[in-house]
Amino acid sequence: MRALIVEEPGKLRLADTDVPTPGEAEVLVRVQAVGICGSDVHIYHGNLVFVSYPCVPGHELSGVVAGVGPGVEGFAEGDRVAVNPTLSCGHCYACSLGRGNCCADVQCLGVHCDGGFREYLSVPAGNAHHIPDDMSFETGALIEPLSIGLQATRRGRVTAGETVAIIGAGAIGLCALQQAKLEGAKVAIADACASRLKLAEQFGADLVVNVNERDFLSAVEEWTEAAGANVVIEAVGIPETLRQTLDLVSAAGRVVVLGVIAEDVALPASMFVRKELDFLGSRMNANLFPDVIRRISEGKLRPEPMMTHTFPLDDVIGAFELASKGPDEAVKILVKP
Repeated sequence: MRALIVEEPGKLRLADTDVPTPGEAEVLVRVQAVGICGSDVHIYHGNLVFVSYPCVPGHELSGVVAGVGPGVEGFAEGDRVAVNPTLSCGHCYACSLGRGNCCADVQCLGVHCDGGFREYLSVPAGNAHHIPDDMSFETGALIEPLSIGLQATRRGRVTAGETVAIIGAGAIGLCALQQAKLEGAKVAIADACASRLKLAEQFGADLVVNVNERDFLSAVEEWTEAAGANVVIEAVGIPETLRQTLDLVSAAGRVVVLGVIAEDVALPASMFVRKELDFLGSRMNANLFPDVIRRISEGKLRPEPMMTHTFPLDDVIGAFELASKGPDEAVKILVKP
């Protein structure tokens, strides 16, 4: 089979490798669609510190069961599945709370271990989720980023009638927007890319702000009549936007941090006390694939407008080059092995 290997930062190649054999409690998946995430681009450029090279990236994927290992029940060859890339131990404190996404030994396919930019991979059967016949594999690959958006809104306890401000209209910010709107919230979103803000409007954003033209803080203050947003979701991952969350959020509000920032950031501690804030991290997803699959099946989520480009595996290097150019070119690029 063929696989995309990042040999070292900046160096990609397609290689022939052996088709894996599913082990105990594993299923073999023939990959049909895999999305390029921002973290995949960071792996390509060497900007993700916990990656060992060489590696196979890819954690947003769907496919067809091509083999079933010993001890597996509920799956047969030909089943259509989406793969949750979060691998957890199942017995640490976080796992005992149902939060395997922050397991003491958590791993993510395509980040800590080889992922989905290949024709076949074996995964634990518990990480494979059936998808309906009328759901495209491309949509199935977007279940993972949509689960991240749902995780963020669940962490922020978003409820109907509340105001939510999202910093960043990339794929993850747009996924959080869709999930917040489903909860009945009013959502403002900011970005520097006009094409992504147009998508935000399609997904029902109540206020879109191009930060090249208008200050997001002043726009949110006007929008909330100086109260601030009840929930602020940071989906960019730079010190400036993390600091801005404390100005954007209302008293008794919640800040949810999705963006990963490598360096330490100084924050005004007095604001946490004065506003009595909840400051929350959000990582991957805590068993939310079934919820997302149901929401898509019921027509409540329509992720298809985010799919801007599709490439065959033969041209996956070109797909990564396009993804590296910036937000004006693409939102979600899908590769079809």
